[in-house]
Amino acid sequence: MNSKHLKLLIAFIALLILANIGIQFWQPSPATPQASKKSRPASPKTTLPAPKQYSPSPFDWHSVKLESNLWKISKAGQTDSYLLGTIHIGKAHAQISPALSQLINQSQKIITEVPSDIPESTQQSIAQAMLSDSPLSQKMGSRAFNALKQRIRTYPNTEPLAQNLDQYQPWAIFLTTLSLREAGDSNETGVDNLIVSQAIAQHKPRGSLESHIEALAYFHILPEELIIAGLNDWAKRPQKDDDKIIAEAYANGNFAQISALMQKDTEFDPESSLSQAQQQQLADWFVQQLIVARNRNWLPKIQAETAKQPTLFAVGTAHLIGNQGLIMLLRDNGYQVEPLPKIAVWQ
Repeated sequence: MNSKHLKLLIAFIALLILANIGIQFWQPSPATPQASKKSRPASPKTTLPAPKQYSPSPFDWHSVKLESNLWKISKAGQTDSYLLGTIHIGKAHAQISPALSQLINQSQKIITEVPSDIPESTQQSIAQAMLSDSPLSQKMGSRAFNALKQRIRTYPNTEPLAQNLDQYQPWAIFLTTLSLREAGDSNETGVDNLIVSQAIAQHKPRGSLESHIEALAYFHILPEELIIAGLNDWAKRPQKDDDKIIAEAYANGNFAQISALMQKDTEFDPESSLSQAQQQQLADWFVQQLIVARNRNWLPKIQAETAKQPTLFAVGTAHLIGNQGLIMLLRDNGYQVEPLPKIAVWQ
């Protein structure tokens, strides 16, 4: 496996909803020349397993009032655990607050969505799954491909990604576009990363609700033609402020607004070049796969860990929302889940 591929894949692991490790764009080394089409690897041998599927069910965004980002999980015979809704982005150089540091200190174990470390064997598997044996430019067409490349270059530190764009599967590039950050924003200061760093500093045991392979598999199941249509749409449209508005609501402690903002992101957008059917397909995937299916898959692990020790579960705020969010799923399974006073996560 070309070491360049193992380093470049780190840029793909930072997910808007999935990842809690920082995006790190690989800087090319003179000793590692850029791969050419002639040296393109053979078809990837690694395939990502299909996530466990569930029957689609109605999703009510407003069945839980998101009064706080911090919730206490209680059950008779168990010590209390905590559920913290996070956001995977922060301002550059932001630091963890004393309140969040104290919350970590009083918990015996810290659990995030995915592990903070990626073993070398996993890196190789992910790299193989992301590589394509046919150029992305061929799948998209040269004009659309060049537009995508230019749009990516509008974000800081993306030149290495743009130079290697042709080597990767459409789903991997789609995932990457979700993790691109404007100047002044950083994945490294996202709440999840701050929690992991503090847990390491405090020598706290850590765990995760799913593996990197399991997380990436949700993107792999999207139909390729839908992904390419989505990349075309993203490349030629002006930047939207939706993510920034959600990030500001979180930073300001206006958690009750987040449900409505996220619901709005799943509604029909007449300015998009995607058809109404395509937009609906993407919205259904986001809700039913990235939120509902993952919540259901995480629930048994959360139940098992709360029975062992006081645990802090740090997950994206979207996973707390709605009738199939973790708050309601835990309540439906006999737990009391009550809001605590909200805490500032940055100082």
